[in-house]
Amino acid sequence: LFDNITIHLDSEYYSGNNLVIKTINNSDINIYIQEISFNGKPLKALKISHQELVNGGELLIKMGPTPNKSLMRW
Repeated sequence: LFDNITIHLDSEYYSGNNLVIKTINNSDINIYIQEISFNGKPLKALKISHQELVNGGELLIKMGPTPNKSLMRW
């Protein structure tokens, strides 16, 4: 479990500087994703491209006690 992690992207391979992953309401009980956004833009499904990640930015994940089934489409 973590609340905040920063991945420093090697500029020799990736155009982004850092990828920051933050969680809100993360706990032993809140194990399901309720909302997720990348660089301030809400995601409608639990997927994000490799290219978006290596460009860097902030992935914000709001957790809760029950699954948000609307995010489970691929």
